[in-house]
Amino acid sequence: MLAQYAPDLVVPATERSEMKQDRLALIRERRAMLDTLQLSRKKKLRLLRELYLKPSGAHWDHLYADLTMESEPPE
Repeated sequence: MLAQYAPDLVVPATERSEMKQDRLALIRERRAMLDTLQLSRKKKLRLLRELYLKPSGAHWDHLYADLTMESEPPE
């Protein structure tokens, strides 16, 4: 219906499908990363909840930054 009146506002079905596949791949990748971490159950559940609601949230950015800093060898 919206495509009839404002076709420039509607994302094509193929593009929506690609976006969904990208989001699912991101969720799988971050879920695997989360499974390797030693976290409390409460923190892990909070991160899982945020992962499914908004996979690019602030908690994930901070967690990724912390992991990157830990993996780099000290100079």
